[in-house]
Amino acid sequence: MTYEPARLLMGLAKKGGLEKYIDITTGDLSKDLGCSQQTASIYLVRLTSEGYIDRIMKSSGSRLRMTEKGLDLLMRMYADLHSMFGKERMIKIKGQVASGLGEGAYYLSQKGYIDQIKEKLGFDPYPGTFNVLLSQQDSPVIELLRRGAGIDIGSFTNGDRTFGGCICYKCLIEGHPGAVMIPARTIHKNTLEIISDVRLRSLIEEGNAGVEIDIDYPSSL
Repeated sequence: MTYEPARLLMGLAKKGGLEKYIDITTGDLSKDLGCSQQTASIYLVRLTSEGYIDRIMKSSGSRLRMTEKGLDLLMRMYADLHSMFGKERMIKIKGQVASGLGEGAYYLSQKGYIDQIKEKLGFDPYPGTFNVLLSQQDSPVIELLRRGAGIDIGSFTNGDRTFGGCICYKCLIEGHPGAVMIPARTIHKNTLEIISDVRLRSLIEEGNAGVEIDIDYPSSL
């Protein structure tokens, strides 16, 4: 691994080094970082020489705590992360309308999904999904949504079959209200599945490369 002061300081802070001196050996640190003991020792020397930690050498290891400079670095990183994940924002994305496998109608006819969508999203879903193919450049947004603080639609059992849960985000597609569904289990790596209370396919022409989607992305912190 490369020398990354913020990552190293975060690991020490988790051990209590933010508010007090902690005892640590290079052996312990090397296990935490997945590096050699020699590399861990070099990193501690650098953190000390650069003023990020105060370090007192002991016969077995070190006693150290974070300095004001180390705290400032972590606070700046926190502020940057909070600006990205700590406030609600709108994610704007474009894609091309794509044909699905026809499975959406089956899944959205299940009472377990219908009832939760009505309760949590506020509309009665049309039985079918509207698929939008994203470019390779834009497809990472799917993983961002998968890990975000969306609206949870829980899994349920109907007879002998279990239906998986998903995370939903309210959205506008070409000005029409709906919701993006991110299933817990899916074969789609670059396709957004969108639901609405109307048949979106009758409103938006298939093959339109300029379909615009505005996704309401809530705070994750």
